[in-house]
Amino acid sequence: MRRLRFLPLGLLILLSCSKGDVLPSGEEGTGEVTIVLSSDGSSDDVSPALKSEETYIPDTDDFEVEIYNSKGIRLYRDTYANSAGRKIPLNSGEYRLLAQYGDSSGVGFDAVWFSADRQFVVRPQTVESVDATARMNKVKVAVSHGPNIQATYADYYSVIRQDGRQEGLKFVKDETRAGYIPAGQLEYVLYVKNGATGKWLYYQIPAKEYGPNSFVTFNVDFNTGEGAFKVSVSVSDDVEKVDCEYDIPLEATAQDAPSVALSGFDGSNAFSFYEGAEYRNVQANIVAKGGIRDCILTVESDYLRKAGVPESVNLADPDMDADVEAALKASGFRWVRDMRGNRFANVDFAHLSESISSTAGTDLFSGEFSITVIDSADKTSDTDGGPVRFSISQKQAGFTFNTPEQYNAYARRITGVTASLEAGTPEPLVLQYRKSGGDGAWDEVGYASVSEDGTVTFNDIKGLEPETEYQLRAIYNHNENIASEIVSLTTEPDTQPENAGFEDWKEWTYYVNKSGLFWGDDVYQTNYAPYENDSSIWWDCNNTETTPGDRTNTGASYKSFPMVSYVPGREGGRAAQMMTIAISNTATSVTCPSPTVRSGKIFSGVYGGEQSRPFLSRPDRMKFWYRYTSCDSDSFRAYVSLRNGDTVIGEAEFTSSETVSSWKGADVEIHYGRTDLKADAIYIEFVCGSGSDKWQYGLDVTYGGDKTANVHGGSILIIDDLELIYE
Repeated sequence: MRRLRFLPLGLLILLSCSKGDVLPSGEEGTGEVTIVLSSDGSSDDVSPALKSEETYIPDTDDFEVEIYNSKGIRLYRDTYANSAGRKIPLNSGEYRLLAQYGDSSGVGFDAVWFSADRQFVVRPQTVESVDATARMNKVKVAVSHGPNIQATYADYYSVIRQDGRQEGLKFVKDETRAGYIPAGQLEYVLYVKNGATGKWLYYQIPAKEYGPNSFVTFNVDFNTGEGAFKVSVSVSDDVEKVDCEYDIPLEATAQDAPSVALSGFDGSNAFSFYEGAEYRNVQANIVAKGGIRDCILTVESDYLRKAGVPESVNLADPDMDADVEAALKASGFRWVRDMRGNRFANVDFAHLSESISSTAGTDLFSGEFSITVIDSADKTSDTDGGPVRFSISQKQAGFTFNTPEQYNAYARRITGVTASLEAGTPEPLVLQYRKSGGDGAWDEVGYASVSEDGTVTFNDIKGLEPETEYQLRAIYNHNENIASEIVSLTTEPDTQPENAGFEDWKEWTYYVNKSGLFWGDDVYQTNYAPYENDSSIWWDCNNTETTPGDRTNTGASYKSFPMVSYVPGREGGRAAQMMTIAISNTATSVTCPSPTVRSGKIFSGVYGGEQSRPFLSRPDRMKFWYRYTSCDSDSFRAYVSLRNGDTVIGEAEFTSSETVSSWKGADVEIHYGRTDLKADAIYIEFVCGSGSDKWQYGLDVTYGGDKTANVHGGSILIIDDLELIYE
């Protein structure tokens, strides 16, 4: 007998009794109680009140009687035979009486369960009589197979079960008894055997709620005239009678035996995988419309045997050995864990590649397998030659790491590193890196592209520190057994141009000659160069082209004037200014015959000498700030190139004809046509204009900080805060 366990929830029920049953405050002492188990709570007839005369009626002497106090503690338990009429002493207070017979959760033709539940109060110095009515608290179920089913099919049966559970009441074709099942959502399934094919066919109707103390009869038959099964369900209980009918289409009953179909395998039912590779839809697809009872996986694999997996595993067993389940999942096997009772399921093998790695000194994974599915009608998928058999094996991945060169390392990134993939897929192959001088954790990047010949190009490693040595290696699937040797690369410095803010200037005066004149004052002009002194030349300019000294001093600014000087900077300090200037020895304020017209230029190098500066870095971009006054749609030019000897390995150019009165930033990306060479020199140039005819008479200008002059000039370019960007 299964006994229910009543926890202190009973206390909550007792405290909800009516006020008339509550013990008066302060009333203490002991009393006695007698128990009468009857049909209506007042009769001496101790037979339980039942729904159907056909229901098995147990001997009431076999009822178990229990008494619980208000704290849920059991104070008394005995048979009704020993309890009936007996005066049981109890302290005054509130109590609960429970009388029951049978198994509360069992399913079967004799699995009845009767129970009575009553709250009562004991008062001091009294003898209380407690009457309780026991009722059958399960659903009584019967099935009647109609004459057309009997005539059409040689064998048939019905199953009534709780929704989602495998066990149930099975009514074979000659069964006339009623059975008992716990109340709740119950589903009905009809199975018939096709005499021509020998196949079991079935149909299942949706689950429906049935309460305790109900008597349900399923009347099932096949209506030949309408071409449908007719299921009539009659439910009777204390308060109502409910009739339910289901029309089941004839074609819906034609269900096959379970089937197992492989997907993702080749024509020989074989699947081979590389570790770490991603696979999809590699599985055994199961269809069992009768509901899966068993899914037997047979295993022939040394790898799994060593992991503790036996030769046969029932994947549908809810009580599968935990160690076996863990070993299969650790190897990458996946399946529907609660597949028992399901009509559809699958066993997935796509994750083996994620879980199984090759180990030094051992063989690769391999195994021979088969799957057999059995449904609730004992139909099996082992037809037409036996179970579905298949093989799974692991293939060895491999690659060659193409040793990177020092030119692969820039100031803050390493780029262009490759490997030759010989076997496997590129996704698990990564490039790892870390600072030299330790055994810290590796960072990594994946692949960017794969060529037809199997060359894997990795993504750039970014965010590195300049002038720092790094260790590199390639590794497949993070498997130390498939890793390359470690190599080292040192990043370049993140060098900046000298005087990049154009704060340093050299100034000197020169004499404008009075040649051929006998009157007028001596005239001196100021000239400029973008460096502090002759020993610190990094930048130079072309001022000498418009500042000759052999000029008459009348109208000196029209005959000799610098193109390059400085003006106030973007955030204080100085900025470089370049102007287009037209000069002539006979120029006046309104004439300039046969002029020399030049555009101001600042460049890295020496005027008339070397046109570059030593430079061992390869920046990614050049940024600067500028203002520009365009004359007659003239445009300025900014240019940078990185060089290796006479070879330009990277360059960038920026031009604009837009007049910009407020400071504006420019950001120019440097494109490298040769990535297999390191830089040894850099050349940067700014030119304010490009046209020899784009100028005007009498232009007022500011130069040299706060000096002013009236010149024949054109476009004016001001630049400041030059910066080379390393990424």
